[in-house]
Amino acid sequence: MKDFRPFLTKLRARGEVDAISALLLPGQIGIFAKQARELGFTKPLFGIESFEDLNEIKVSGGALVGQWYINAAEPSAEFIKRFSGKYPGVSLYAVGQGYDIPGLIAKASAPVKDRTLLRAEINKFLHTVRDYHGAAGVFSADGKNAFTFAAVVREVQADGFKTISATK
Repeated sequence: MKDFRPFLTKLRARGEVDAISALLLPGQIGIFAKQARELGFTKPLFGIESFEDLNEIKVSGGALVGQWYINAAEPSAEFIKRFSGKYPGVSLYAVGQGYDIPGLIAKASAPVKDRTLLRAEINKFLHTVRDYHGAAGVFSADGKNAFTFAAVVREVQADGFKTISATK
């Protein structure tokens, strides 16, 4: 979807809007923000990690600058340095989680001797893992299909992202 104007027009007709939660896919966020501003929305936009894309900022024509989003905290500076050295110029979007996924699956798979049980054992492990030390930090499964990553609130800047608040 690339034309959000019908939705935004309906939203405007509802009356007072305090903010807009833009929970969209990459490739849509910049377009949505630009169209919202073109239709006169001046209230804050907020979202999740998909705001953290320099291309979205460019596509938004500046409409995302100053808006905020929530994301998992970044990997350690040492990890970023090693990763960027090996893969220069590659996006760091979700790099910690992307790096940890194969590690989690490998750890879950290693003790399984009966390969017919592999899927069930990986699923069980991913729902019960505790204090996993990975690129994304130390995290655990919450038992409800999520992990307990440290989080940050960031503001979109014209040339990057500024951390406003962080959990430990």
